[in-house]
Amino acid sequence: MIIVQLAGGLGNQMFQYAYGKALSVKLNCELYIDNSLLTNRVPEILPICCTKSLAG
Repeated sequence: MIIVQLAGGLGNQMFQYAYGKALSVKLNCELYIDNSLLTNRVPEILPICCTKSLAG
């Protein structure tokens, strides 16, 4: 079993997933994603993104 704990920005998360996936294929085992570090950040970031106007 491979467990990848996602953290950092989108680029880091994509790399972490890709590495975990490659390793799980190589070792022929299941891949699990732990996003517990991200779920605590979403409520803080989401209101900022939703309140900005796209019209400028």
